[in-house]
Amino acid sequence: MIYKNTKINCTQEELDEFINNISIKYEIRGFDEDFNGHKIENPTGDPAAKYYVLQVGDRVYLQPHAPYQQGFIAIKEVNVHKIVNEHAEKIIDEMIINNFAISPEGELQSLRRLTSELMFSLAEKDFETRSIKQGQANIMLIMAKNDIK
Repeated sequence: MIYKNTKINCTQEELDEFINNISIKYEIRGFDEDFNGHKIENPTGDPAAKYYVLQVGDRVYLQPHAPYQQGFIAIKEVNVHKIVNEHAEKIIDEMIINNFAISPEGELQSLRRLTSELMFSLAEKDFETRSIKQGQANIMLIMAKNDIK
């Protein structure tokens, strides 16, 4: 199965179950609020900026600006949900790839196994073909001996 241009080793049902079992929680906080007793710096300098604490499965992220974007883009009330959802989606993608991606070594083993199975199947077909031809030759020989046309 292919997931976002990566070959993975699971069924759609297994993938859906994996995704559905990942808990996602987040809190939006102002920079005036401490986190675990520590002041969080506002890298954007925007007084309306927020930060969030995102938990995806057992992973926790404290994010003071929009991730995956160039520069320090402020997180504000108008964009926070979009930013958090995109961040969570990228984390889940990473979790899926880490759990299910087929490694090049695994891909090579799979190709070797398939090649071996194909070679065995071809050998069986070759044996069957030779047996059929031998049977036909025997029939023709019997027909010739008995002058059957």
